[in-house]
Amino acid sequence: MGLYIARQPILNSKLETYGYELLFRDTDGSPYNTSIDGSLASKDVIANSFWQVGIEKVTGGRFAFVNFTRELLLEGYAEKLPKDQLVIELLETIEYDDRMVKVCADLSAKGYRLALDDYDGKCRGIERVIQYARIIKADFTLTSQRRLTDLSRVMIPKGIRMLAEKVESVEDFRFGVENGYTLFQGYFFAEPFLMSMSEPSPSVLQKMKMLAEILRSANAIEISGIVSHDADLSNRISHFVNSTGTVISLKMAALFIVCDLADGKPEELIRETVFRARFCELLAIAAGMENIADELFNCGLLSTLDAILDQPLDLVLRELPLPEPVMMALIEKSGPYHEFLVSVRGIERGDISPVAQSQFVNLRSAPYGELYRKALDWADYFGKM
Repeated sequence: MGLYIARQPILNSKLETYGYELLFRDTDGSPYNTSIDGSLASKDVIANSFWQVGIEKVTGGRFAFVNFTRELLLEGYAEKLPKDQLVIELLETIEYDDRMVKVCADLSAKGYRLALDDYDGKCRGIERVIQYARIIKADFTLTSQRRLTDLSRVMIPKGIRMLAEKVESVEDFRFGVENGYTLFQGYFFAEPFLMSMSEPSPSVLQKMKMLAEILRSANAIEISGIVSHDADLSNRISHFVNSTGTVISLKMAALFIVCDLADGKPEELIRETVFRARFCELLAIAAGMENIADELFNCGLLSTLDAILDQPLDLVLRELPLPEPVMMALIEKSGPYHEFLVSVRGIERGDISPVAQSQFVNLRSAPYGELYRKALDWADYFGKM
């Protein structure tokens, strides 16, 4: 049974990346539940992310939010991890007797950040450790808006930061900001913030024209000629090619243009866009579908253009010379490429169940963990550009 570490971004109210919750998953799609599978296995997984792969590489230097069971905390395992990179998530199933309260007090005194997960105030003894928590997480899908507002009014004066969890819409993000929540976990940032039906700006139109020309191009000479009209873009592509030894290609040029279009958008949106494109390509190759890997790369790359441009996807894509399967996947949400994209999005979020139902049988045996890390490397590189 294999494991891979998915990460879910946590942003602040300025849409800057604050950290990532590390989600441990079996490759059969089930959550890696440490309370069921045992603390020893959990130690191995955490050790892999912090020491073998390197937590700096996993989170890009941002905070790692890690779930801790009662057993791990009582064993003192948290103190083996660097406090300047760790947020200890206290699971909602923990009961706070005298021993647990002392553990929380000691960790807080040593400078560790504690977060109460899925706080509802019902867990036995939880009121005894609120004073040691720096962050409280509230589930925006299961909690009423009235309760969310009441929580923030009570906790913020105590010096506690409120983290809105499972925020999947811009409306929920705005509600959280208005009510004092300063951290947000979910994929709301990949949704258009202010949908517009008006004509894009001249600079956007120019880049979209370049993108269309790139997608029609057949060779590197044509691509170089197209990007040469934008000196800054041309220089950045040349720097990337020279520093990585990569040969300029259609997909590479398209990727740079899409990242250019995302200027001013959250870094995490750029990371997700690049990650999805690269992950689509790598999974296609691993599943023996090299012949359509480039098209699937473009499918992933263009899937967030509505959020990047704050315009409906069908309006954005209608001027691009895209193959029918790509158009069907992105606009009509149908066809085999759409099914592939659903599987990729599932893996991104730590849910492998769509893979099990996919017609692409070879996806089930793909090395998710290895490919996930490779795609993250790309995403983090372009997210810093």
